[in-house]
Order: sequence, then structure tokens, then C-alpha cells
Amino acid sequence: KTSTPTPTTVPTSNPTTTTPDAALRLQNKLAETRKQFPDGWLVEAKGKSGYKITSPPPTYTFTTIKDAKAYLTTGVPPVKKPRKKKGDPSPDSTSASTSTSASASSPTSAEDKASDKAELVKKQFPEGWKVTVSGKSQYLITSPTNHTFNSISDAKAFLSTGALPSPSSSSKLVISPDLRAGKTLADIYADPLSMTACLTAYQANVKPTITPALLSGMEAMMKILCENHLSESFAEDLLHAEGDVADTYRQDIVFPVNLQEICRNIHDKKYKKTTELKIQVYRVFANSLKLQNSLGSPPSFRAISNHLRAYFNTLYMEFVMPSETPAVVKQSRPAAYEKNLATQLHFTRREISRKIRLTTIAETNMSQIAAQDLAKRIKAMAANGAKVDDLDTPLPPFLSTEKQSLEALATQIENITKLPDQEKPKIKTIVQWIDSVKAQHRSLTDRLSRALGMLSATVYEFVTRGIDNCSCIWAIPMKSIWARQNMKEPYLPATIIGEIRPGAVALDPIKAELCRINEARFPQDIIETLRKREATCKKLAVEKNECFYLVEFLGTHEFGWVRAKDTVAPFSSEEDPNWSVGEGGAKERISAGVLLQDENFTLGKQQAEDTLEELKYRMEDPCGDALEDELDAEGKPIAPPAQEPLKYSEWIKYDKDTDDGLVSDQDGELLLATHGDPEMYEKATSSGFVTAVGKPVVRKLPPTVPKRSTSDGSSSFLTASGFSSLSAAPNKQETVKLEKEEKERILQREFENEKRDGVSSVNGMLDVLDKGGKVLAQAQFASASAKRSGLVGLTAILKGSAGIISGGGENLWDMDLKRIPSAKKREEVLELQIKLIKDEIKLLQEVTEARAMVGRGPAVGAGPLTPSGTKRKIED
Repeated sequence: KTSTPTPTTVPTSNPTTTTPDAALRLQNKLAETRKQFPDGWLVEAKGKSGYKITSPPPTYTFTTIKDAKAYLTTGVPPVKKPRKKKGDPSPDSTSASTSTSASASSPTSAEDKASDKAELVKKQFPEGWKVTVSGKSQYLITSPTNHTFNSISDAKAFLSTGALPSPSSSSKLVISPDLRAGKTLADIYADPLSMTACLTAYQANVKPTITPALLSGMEAMMKILCENHLSESFAEDLLHAEGDVADTYRQDIVFPVNLQEICRNIHDKKYKKTTELKIQVYRVFANSLKLQNSLGSPPSFRAISNHLRAYFNTLYMEFVMPSETPAVVKQSRPAAYEKNLATQLHFTRREISRKIRLTTIAETNMSQIAAQDLAKRIKAMAANGAKVDDLDTPLPPFLSTEKQSLEALATQIENITKLPDQEKPKIKTIVQWIDSVKAQHRSLTDRLSRALGMLSATVYEFVTRGIDNCSCIWAIPMKSIWARQNMKEPYLPATIIGEIRPGAVALDPIKAELCRINEARFPQDIIETLRKREATCKKLAVEKNECFYLVEFLGTHEFGWVRAKDTVAPFSSEEDPNWSVGEGGAKERISAGVLLQDENFTLGKQQAEDTLEELKYRMEDPCGDALEDELDAEGKPIAPPAQEPLKYSEWIKYDKDTDDGLVSDQDGELLLATHGDPEMYEKATSSGFVTAVGKPVVRKLPPTVPKRSTSDGSSSFLTASGFSSLSAAPNKQETVKLEKEEKERILQREFENEKRDGVSSVNGMLDVLDKGGKVLAQAQFASASAKRSGLVGLTAILKGSAGIISGGGENLWDMDLKRIPSAKKREEVLELQIKLIKDEIKLLQEVTEARAMVGRGPAVGAGPLTPSGTKRKIED
């Protein structure tokens, strides 16, 4: 009988049941986990090794210890985006489960969630602290001492230790959610020039990467900006200059930069984003405003700075932005949609700027050079598929009819150059010609508008310039007249800078724009007083049908509204209305008061004559593009002026050992957000809508000289008569001094260039000696040091080659010429160095001859001779 063995049953694991040992281990693990949470938290087992952790109200459920501890520490539950399942119609309809799920008591709307998050974080801080949510996981925490943090850990560290977070080079701006105040993007961008629209667009973080086409446009823009004679003052390197102004600059300016550095940065391709360029240009003008405030300079300097900053913005719109405005496309991603709207905002601002420019210059006669440039640009469009430049792409179907229309338009504009100046058409006529082509070919609308915009940018800048050394606010004069405050006061030379017509009728668009610009150039306290007087004058203009002028009295530089009947036009220094012709032709003084300051009266007459001359000059050169040559009485060109503005090509070659400092900081970002506008900048910082988080990297500057007093430059405001006065514009002595300093700077630049050429020549000589084997003992030292030190050390090299010294040089040649303040002293030192070099070359020749004569000189590569040995060989 064969017995069959009984099969052995192997127990299988059941996922729903656990062994007694496993259950005991799970209980111990739960007990250890419960100890990590305070009372009120519920910890349960979920599966073999999972957890279900529930917080006290407001109740949240977590499946990991890490998420639960994070909520316990920060008070903010982690939020994960729901996963999109295949086949879902839109991102909004999702049914994916998340590892962190809120219970039914969690907030439902986005605003309620943000509010609850802020409240939970606020509970972690004492009373007086403010917490707002600026994103899904970003906070803006403000202490009672107005210190701001965007990290809970930084805020808690400050609360416990009082220590602020360490400085960072990537500081940023945080835009408060209150800025939008529930408005939609369409509502915000309805006013594209407002601060709200600008800051909202900045928040979209649109920072284009620089392409070769953008780089070409940036260079074209900077050439036009920098060749304007007004830009020369902003190209000076005050960081390494001398004098009181340079001392104040080093003391007050944190991020020094000038237009010359920016040109070199563009040429050397240092910028990676277009915003980096804009920040540095805005900083040049912001630094200028800060410096002029410290020096107490007249408002004319501030007006010139703002004028050039606005000119840069205009050039940027036309030369760095393509022709076509991007279409608004509703995208599924909110961030992409906001970027699209923010990008379009810049094009909307460009359209507004173009309308203002073309309206202001409509009555300006077209000049010969302007017509040539516009015709050349339109011809290039016809040859390149309607491309204005490389930023545009060729039209997909560039029709032959479109090409013919562009060529005909270019020919029509080019024919203007053959007409006499008095018969040249006005710019509004050119606009009509271009509009007719746009009506025929809609595809050319954006391209032709940009070509015309490039012309209007330069002409508008010239038309809106003030007159140097005449107006202390650099106002745009409309007419030179004699004017008086009232019948008891004498007539004084003046210029009209504003007007109220009889019945308070609106001014024509051109005068209205010029008056607006003049008003913006006044200091704030003066314009507030003048506005009060303006309201009274408008009421009188309606009641009595009178005309009023806003005038600047030249010489004294007072401002006020005067009746038209208290003026005499046009101004003539030979026909003074304060005198009348009596019997026998003798002049008699009219008893209408006594002139208070005869010196100011004489100065005012001179400034009025200068204003008349400038206005006449602008009539002859309406577009400001024929200023290089002066014409004599017969219309023949005179020799060009002795001092011409530096050109862009010279700026990028001018070598200066300076740190360009491409540093990102919150001040630069705020300049970018407000387009460099000082008024918007001030409003943004004072409104509380913008907060800087982090600290900038402060640029290390050379040692500063204590700031000197500038009490002489103070300005006085508001007299009892309701008029306002300012310090006068620079006089002729100051102008001569400035011209002399500029000539010295030009000579210094020439000296630096000659020095560089001399170094190159000596280096070439050393290369020849190296190849010929004549430079013996110190060949390695020469090749290592000559290129680096220039003239400094060349005598040491030659001495080493001659075997007189060993090693690197003497103290005389280790000096830094830049530390010698006087140009004359530097020249003396260089002359001494040249003499010593010649002596050493002569000595080298003598030593070489002595070696050849005795036939026992050291071989190539041998060590240097001692001075005594050299002397002995020469004697032999």
C-alpha cells in the first residue's frame, strides 16, 4: 500500500488583513506620528504604510506627514493643479484627484482662498503686521516698522532677531493686488498712458531677447540719440572726472552710467534683453535729475533731461519695435494672455505718440534732407518686400501694384528736393500722400506708418526744443514781446509760453501741445500758483472777452499771466515802449514806474534778441537737419563750427577703464515699469502700490571727496505780486568756462589716443627684437608684460634685456598715471619716461657692441649680467 503525501499549504498574504506583528508595528508607528502633532489633530492609518491626517477647523486632510507639517508651520496647505485627463474639452473641466484635498469646509472662490491664506499667515504674527497674497504661493508681509518681506521665514526671522534678509542682486518689485481693484485687463488698458496700465504691463514680465535684427535697430536708435548735441552732457564720465560736480556725483549716485558706456555695451553685445538697455538709459537721466537737485541747478537742466528721455522712448518705439501690431488672442493660459495684452500696450502707446507728433509738426515745412531720407526709406521698402528694416518680414504676397505705388510715392517725395525752400510742402501734405497709398493698399498701412514715424520722431524733437541760455525752464518760445505786469509797472522783455484766447476758446492743437510741454517744464510749486491765476484769467476771458498770455520776463526770469493789452509786439530793442518821443525828437521817460534792476533789463534785452534770432533760424531750418553748415549773406556755406558733436563711431572706440555694471535692482526695475517718467516714478513709490523686495548690489565707487556747499545755486519762488522767480540761466562767463573745459577734454582724448599709438609702436619694436633674437635675458618678461602695462615698465624690459637689472622694474615705472590729477604733470612724467627709454636703448646698443667686440658675451637665455660686469665689458 503506497501512501500519498499530504500537500503543504503555503499561507498567502491578504491585502485586507494583517498579522498580529504587523498590526503591532502599525500601532507603534501611528503613536510616534501622533506625537509630532499638537492636540486636536487626528492621525489614522490608510493602507499598509499610508496615513490620513486631519487638521482642526478649518479642516484639511493630508496623506503625507510632510504636507501636514508644512501646513502646521506656514498655515498654507500645498495646492497642486489638477491633472488633465485625456479627452477633456478644456483645462477648466478636470476631474483628476490630488494628493492634497480640501474638505467641504474649505473656501470655494479664489478670492476667499486668498483671504483665508492671508488670515492663516497673519495669525502667526502679532498685531500690527499686514499680510496680503500676491500669487498662489507668494506673500507680501509688512511689519509695523514698514519693512516688507515676501517670505514667511524672513519675516519670522526679523520678528525674532530683528535682522533683515541679506542683500541680493536679483531684487524685484512686488505690485500690490490693490492696484487693479477688481478691474479687468480691458478696463486697465483703456487708458494706456496711466500708471496702472504701465505697472500691470510690467507685471506681465515681457522681456524680449535681443536678436541680430533688434541689435541693428538699437544701434540705429542710439546713433540718432547720441549725435544730438544735447546728448553730449550725458556722455561725460563724471565718475572719473574732477571738480565739484564730479565730487557730488560720486557721493550721491549709486549706479553711475553714461551714454558713452551704453553705446560701447551695444557695440560689444553685452545686453541680452532689451529691458537691460532701457534700464540703463533711464538710469542716465534719473542720475542727472538727482545730481541737479543736489547741485541746485536751474529747472532748464531738468527739462533737457526729461526731453531727451522722452526722445529715447520715441526712438525706441520706431526703431526697436516692428511695424505690425500683434493681434490680441484669447489664450487658455492666463499668463500668456496677459503677456499678449502687455505687448500690445506698447504698440497702443506708439499710436498715441504718433498722432501727437504728426499733429504738432503738421504745419512744419518739409526740409530737403528729411525728404531725401524718407524717399530713400520708401525706395528700400519697394526693393525689399515692404520691409522697413530687418525687424519686419516681407509681405507674403508682395504684389507688383504695391511695389509700383511705393516707387511712385518715393519719386513724388524725392521731387520735393528740387523745389525752392519757400515752395516746399508742409509735412501734413506728405501725410496726405502716404494716407492715399494706405487707402489703396491696406497691407502697407503699418509699414508706411512706421517709416513716417521715424521722420516725425526727429522733427518733433527739434520743434519742441527750448532755447539755451534764454529761458530758465527751457521753455518753447512762441513770440518775443514787451510785457508788463500792470499799468503801474514798466515794460520788460518777455516771451510768450502760454495763451488764453478771448472767451476761453480752445487753442489750436499745435499751440495746445506746445503749451502743455511748457507747463510740464515748470517746477511743481510754481505751476500750482500759476494754475490758480489761470483759473481767474479764464473767468475774465469769458466775462470781458479778453486775451491773456503766460509770459517769462527775460533777465529777471519771473513768470505770470498778463493781459494782451499790456503787451507790445513784436519785440524791438530799438523801440523801447518805456520811452516816448517828445518835442524836438527828444526821448522822454514815461512815468510808469522805475526799472528795478537795470542789469537784468539789459540782460533781458539781449536774451530777447537771441530768442528772435533763434526763432528766425528755426524758420530757415524747420526740421533741424541743416545745422552743420552756416550760410553767409549770399547763401554760401561758411566753415563748419570748431567744435562738432562726438559721433557714435567715436564713442564706441573711446577706451575708458570703467565697469559697465549691468546690475539688476529694484530701482532700475521701477524705472523700467514707469518708462523712466519721474512723475510716474514718484507716484508709484508714494502710492504704496509698488514695493521693492530685496536690496540692490551697491556698486563700489572710488573714494569720495566731501561735498561742498552749493548755496549759490538756490532758487527763490513766489513774490507778493503773485509772480514767481527763478535763478537766471548760465551767463556768458559760465558758457566760456564750459567751452574751455570741453576743449581740455578733447585735448585729453587726443593725448590718450597718441599715448595708445605710442604703446603700439613700441610693442611692434619689441616683437621685431624678439624675432631677431636681440632681446636676450628678459624675453619672457617682455612678452608677458609689454602688452599689459604699455609704457609703464618698458624701461625695465629694456634694462633687463641689456642685462643691467634682473626682474620686473623700478618704483618709478610702477606708478599709475591716472592718479596724477594735472594733465601737465602727466605730460612731464611721460616725457621723462621717453627720455629714459632712449637712454636705455642707447645703453643697450653700447652693451651689445661691447659683447661683440670681446667675443665673450652671454648666450641667448643666459642670466642677466650684474652692473659691475657690464661696466667692465664696456671699458674693455
